Amino acid sequence: MATTTSTRLTPRGLKEPQTFDPDGAGQALVDEARAMVLDREWKSALTVLRSARRLRPTDAELDELTVVAAAHAKNDEDLDAATYRLTSSHRGQASTWNALAASSLANHDFDQADRYARQALTIEPDSITAWNTLAASYAGLGWFEESQECLAKTAQLSGSEPALSPLERWQVGRSVNRWASTRTYTLFLIPLLALVLGLLAVAFVLTAPLVVRELRVVKLDDELRELADEAWAGEHRMRILRGVGVLVVVVAWLLLVGFTGMS
Repeated sequence: MATTTSTRLTPRGLKEPQTFDPDGAGQALVDEARAMVLDREWKSALTVLRSARRLRPTDAELDELTVVAAAHAKNDEDLDAATYRLTSSHRGQASTWNALAASSLANHDFDQADRYARQALTIEPDSITAWNTLAASYAGLGWFEESQECLAKTAQLSGSEPALSPLERWQVGRSVNRWASTRTYTLFLIPLLALVLGLLAVAFVLTAPLVVRELRVVKLDDELRELADEAWAGEHRMRILRGVGVLVVVVAWLLLVGFTGMS
């Protein structure tokens, strides 16, 4: 029986031909799922994709969409199954590696996304999706000059069309935000760690002599213990002041080391 050719919308918003069965079984579901992925409705897309798979079990696009949606929805079962089908039967297609790269971006695994995108480019050197993935990967790693070069490449390949689809713009922006927020966490984590270590240091300075003194004085005769306790009543205040001084010095030193290391 002859097949007919329909047009599909790829994850980057471009249209390309793909051959389907003559009855077009499940095509409406494929279109719906594709639109949901582009709109980042990950869980809803997975529900539709499962229904579509029962009608079109060999459609590679379903697996590509499933990989992207499942990665964002944190659905490891669907992700692993779709990844296996793609890597088993469609390794020679650039769209397979682009989908896997998108799933790596979803998990902020920028190094893996870079490798997958480069694999796609060995098959299809002018893949706009792959170049965009490289741009997003480099942005997530903080390599902004390289990211800009990849974005320029996508603009060159796009010609008169918009260089990036809304989904691709979101991917790049999300990677930049990941880089920026990670730096922010580091900025606050180092002073917090310095404060904790400083508190531990002052706690040790304050408590260690007290504990050692009690262990030793308790073994003395009553008269000597009483005299020691009287003298100690005034001395322990000085130890508290010295402990606070140690805390200030330790915290200041750790803050200096932390900010020097980030600059």
